[in-house]
Amino acid sequence: MINARKLQHEFGYIQWRRFESLISRASNLINNGLEPGIIKETKYSALIGMGARRIIKDYLLDSDAVNLVKRLSLSYKLGKSYSTRNETAILSLLQKYCTYKKLPYAFQFKVMDCVYDFCCSNVLIEFDEPHHLEEKRQKKTDLHKDAVAIKNGYKIFRFKLHHDIIDMIKCIDCAQNK
Repeated sequence: MINARKLQHEFGYIQWRRFESLISRASNLINNGLEPGIIKETKYSALIGMGARRIIKDYLLDSDAVNLVKRLSLSYKLGKSYSTRNETAILSLLQKYCTYKKLPYAFQFKVMDCVYDFCCSNVLIEFDEPHHLEEKRQKKTDLHKDAVAIKNGYKIFRFKLHHDIIDMIKCIDCAQNK
């Protein structure tokens, strides 16, 4: 079991109340039997200065609940970024395809010091968002990520958000058949 407050900053949330609402959504999904996992409310005493203490609410999450919160966090953040063709929609379609084909997949897959948008077996997919095209620093990061992927035996494909999902699926299929 992992404390939610330890995950808050790892998942990119600065304010506890926003992260707590995400945990509440995950808890509702689990309680309604739609997702596996265990989330238990807990409290602890925290020092708040000058010797004063306050009872702080926290949650304990098992590994299934952590994965659910991570997925919900990613979909919320990505959904706020692009209105028409966003990563969340594309990742959702890739997830459905991999589930249908019974292929292992992961979102925000980490290889060494790099995090990739999507991984299916030995295939990594990265999305080049419009704002990345203007940043010189992003090109350097992308080249580093490509080198790390290849060094570790992965095939990496880069797509822009307007590319067709069929092209992404073909890349996954071709890599699976080789």
